[in-house]
Amino acid sequence: MPLGAGVRYRYKGKGKKRVRLAFRGNKVVEAVKKTLEGRRVEYLEKDREEKLLPKIRFNPLIDIIPIESGCSGFCSFCSTRLAKGFVISYYKDKIIEQVRKGLEDGCKEFWLTGQDTGAYGLDRGSRILPDLLNKIIEIEGEFFLRIGMISPNHVVTI
Repeated sequence: MPLGAGVRYRYKGKGKKRVRLAFRGNKVVEAVKKTLEGRRVEYLEKDREEKLLPKIRFNPLIDIIPIESGCSGFCSFCSTRLAKGFVISYYKDKIIEQVRKGLEDGCKEFWLTGQDTGAYGLDRGSRILPDLLNKIIEIEGEFFLRIGMISPNHVVTI
């Protein structure tokens, strides 16, 4: 999960407060404290600082790398956009760095994942999944690449 913030709290009803939450990020504790004090809180900015966290791999040959979080769709049957918000793409350099680190660790297969990998880059103005893939296949080494969770409507446009 990215460290961006996208917290919205709204109060509805009289006497008894009902809170609607849609949050992302590292400001949750701060927002809850302010809410408990009776203050209204909205965090809408996107903090794109990302860190490569240490991994515990269940399979030493496979590295699962998230490339984005969120969704651009409005499907009536799905709550992903409500829970995760609009697409937030991870930086290309960090993803490349993660692939290189995985190769050093002996990984032979990389799974690029997200809620909708085909929407990678939409938050920056265009779909840039092909650019990311071209950068990854330029990396020296023998490995398999798997792209998961891609919406068919994005495949046509990329």
